[in-house]
Amino acid sequence: MRGTKRERLGSMVLFLLLLFAGGARADSSFTGADPNEVLESLLREALRSSPAIAASSERATASGHRAAAADRLPSPMFGFGYMPGSGGMSSASWISLRQTFPFFGKRSLMRSEMEADAAMDASRTNETAAMVVQDVKENLWAIYRADRAIEIAEREAAVLSEMAAAAQAMYSAGEGRQADVFQAQFMQTEVDERLIRLRGERAALERRIEGLVGKPLPIPFLAETDPEIPIDESALEDRAFRANPEIAARDAEVRRSRASLALASKDLYPDLTLGAMWGEMGMGGMPGEGGGDRRFAFEAMIDLPIARGDIRDHEKAARASLRASEREAENVRLRLRAAIGETARAMEAAAASIDLHRNGMLPQAESAFRSARAAYAAGRLDFESLLLAERSLLEAESGLHDMVARFGMLLARLDRLVGSKDEDTLFPLRDAARGAADPRKE
Repeated sequence: MRGTKRERLGSMVLFLLLLFAGGARADSSFTGADPNEVLESLLREALRSSPAIAASSERATASGHRAAAADRLPSPMFGFGYMPGSGGMSSASWISLRQTFPFFGKRSLMRSEMEADAAMDASRTNETAAMVVQDVKENLWAIYRADRAIEIAEREAAVLSEMAAAAQAMYSAGEGRQADVFQAQFMQTEVDERLIRLRGERAALERRIEGLVGKPLPIPFLAETDPEIPIDESALEDRAFRANPEIAARDAEVRRSRASLALASKDLYPDLTLGAMWGEMGMGGMPGEGGGDRRFAFEAMIDLPIARGDIRDHEKAARASLRASEREAENVRLRLRAAIGETARAMEAAAASIDLHRNGMLPQAESAFRSARAAYAAGRLDFESLLLAERSLLEAESGLHDMVARFGMLLARLDRLVGSKDEDTLFPLRDAARGAADPRKE
């Protein structure tokens, strides 16, 4: 009868261990929200509601309106004059209208200057949007990592609870040690504490995305996924130089500096002001009241750019600003090239680590756990060693998800560097079940 009870307890422990080693880790049994759909919803809402993007967009709109008015003639000037007669002099009164015409080419240069300003602000709007998109993606990957850690911890807590119950049953039957029960209970408490921390971190990430999006948007539990490998690396730099909004802003700044230099060089040429006057002389009173000599008069005036030293200094300043703008644009390209290379190298390292975890560390940890499970069921291994093997397996699985999340964050950064549009992103996701064969599945 005693042998039968021992066999029954051993069978229960073996069943729990088989449950843990099989279905408890099988990601195919877990269903969560599609990360693609969640990301699409977040980005759509961020681009529509983000205060940072909205503020930058309004600045670009204001610059566009200024550019539209830049080449218009200045407002005409209306004048009125009256000179009373005295000492035999007749009185006179008149009205006048004057219009200033900037020297040939100045108006088009002023418009070019303002259009470059508008282009800079539009590019900065795109840059702001790209940064918000990157932040949303990175925080979504952080939530993905937290969700994987929560999922693993919940499975571990459930298995440890059953293992503690089995250890307690074996100890009560005289076939186990009380220390095994305490060890399982201690590890269960440790996992419960980890779950509290992970859920708090996830909630904080949701609040962070809320700040980026501009409104509360609860994020459901995410299903397991992998990032796709990005496009050919050799094309990234050319694509970045064509589409990166920071480069576009610097190029617009260079255009503005060139227009400012050309405009400063034209300060040596005078503007023309034309005017017409109509008035009466002799009888006093207001023009049109009659009794006086009515006359028309025309005038032409030019400003005298006699302060040539100041003008030359302004031109030199504009030339120096142009050189600074060109050097800054060159520096942005150098920094962008370095950032793309750095990110690509980090992605290669993350991809290699993913491969190492998926095809090396995880299968090895799983094999070690199988051996520990069989040895414990046969009475050749103590309970503490079995728990350590279980913990090593979970750490290997958690490490894999951490590397997947890191790869995704790097991919989000690369998206921003190369100027990807929302509909042409390097951040596609795929169901892990459709990827390479998972060595954890038997």
